[in-house]
Amino acid sequence: VHLPPSFQNPPAQGFPIVFMFHGGGGGGENAFETTKWKEVGDANDFITVFPTAYETCIIKDSTPSTKRYWMTEGKLGSLCPGEAPHDDVAFVKQILIYLQANYSIDSRRIYASGFSNGMGFSLSKLLVEMPETFAAIAGVGSLLQNSLGAVTNPPPVFVLVGEDDDRFYPKAGLPSLPITESDFEASVFMKDMQNHLLDMLQLDSAYQIRQRPKYMLYRFNQSIGKGAPELRFGVLKGIKHVYPQGRANKDNGIVIAEIFWDFFSQYTK
Repeated sequence: VHLPPSFQNPPAQGFPIVFMFHGGGGGGENAFETTKWKEVGDANDFITVFPTAYETCIIKDSTPSTKRYWMTEGKLGSLCPGEAPHDDVAFVKQILIYLQANYSIDSRRIYASGFSNGMGFSLSKLLVEMPETFAAIAGVGSLLQNSLGAVTNPPPVFVLVGEDDDRFYPKAGLPSLPITESDFEASVFMKDMQNHLLDMLQLDSAYQIRQRPKYMLYRFNQSIGKGAPELRFGVLKGIKHVYPQGRANKDNGIVIAEIFWDFFSQYTK
């Protein structure tokens, strides 16, 4: 738990909270040091939280692999024989109980960000099982392989993947993910990934597109029934499987925590 410099003088409504869920094999300590969330939290007066997943044995490419993994739908289906799954949703709920008991927090402004396996956990578990808790979810490097069913009153979601993320462009049958609207619209893989989220968030497929210098972004904000306020879905130009930290040689100068905080700060529960 990282507190902003103003922690001794909390606002009347309490501090917002941002959870940062690390990727598979990572840890909260590394996410604390590298993702820039603590710096963005200091600058904008919110508390940042960097949990660490339990070590879990899964079968990866026919080989057992024991690392720190969040229990996504995919990981639950790949556990090693005899491996008991951890209840990471219960873990997050216990963290919230701890935060409420020890700090002045604004329960209407709790947000989740994740990278890779951590974003997969945010989408497949937190979005589905705790939609009433999180005011918004945003992350990089994970796509849902199928729809998990409509979520009632889901929060807004922001999903980005790197143009050169080798976890995804081979599945799309392309040398890189599409960065232009015409190429994106022609990609069955990308449209399927997008539609899985639209189904879960109960959003219509009508969109506005923003072609930024460093990323292409679709915005969906026409709710169907009790749908989310919006989905932002896009591709980061020239970026591989990383959580962008502002490095010119790897991240195209993008500090993704700043972009996500601008998104989060628009929403309360």
